[in-house]
Amino acid sequence: MIIFLLGISLGVTTHQIYSEYKALEFLKVEVVNAQVRIGADDVKTIEIAITLNFTNPSKVQTQISSDFQIYLSKVYIGDGHLPDVRVAAGGSKLEQVYLHIDSQQLALSIISTLLQGEFELVIDGVLRTRLLFGLVPISRHFSAVYSYP
Repeated sequence: MIIFLLGISLGVTTHQIYSEYKALEFLKVEVVNAQVRIGADDVKTIEIAITLNFTNPSKVQTQISSDFQIYLSKVYIGDGHLPDVRVAAGGSKLEQVYLHIDSQQLALSIISTLLQGEFELVIDGVLRTRLLFGLVPISRHFSAVYSYP
């Protein structure tokens, strides 16, 4: 009887880990909007508001966090962080991330790209979650591209 119960427990645990792993594996990340706001202080500060859409096609809720790098027209401009985000099973979630840039630290080509109003924004990073009730950490790479406008 004990072996039977242990077998059932092991089966349930294995299914839970597999389901949570698949939820992370199939999670889709896309940039749905990016807005550039240039400060009134003669282009000394620039803010990029990035809206990310996380879509979870699996039957299991997932909770993720992320650290990522941001590239503007293939030039690295900074790092970003996304705190814990829960995405319901079969659902999607919009999250907004803000990047503040001191234009004096940017190369002249990036500033002129922003002022022209056309650029490609790339977010490249790692999604992290924990399986089995938070006991087992796992991660996977993600990348999302947005062409502005």
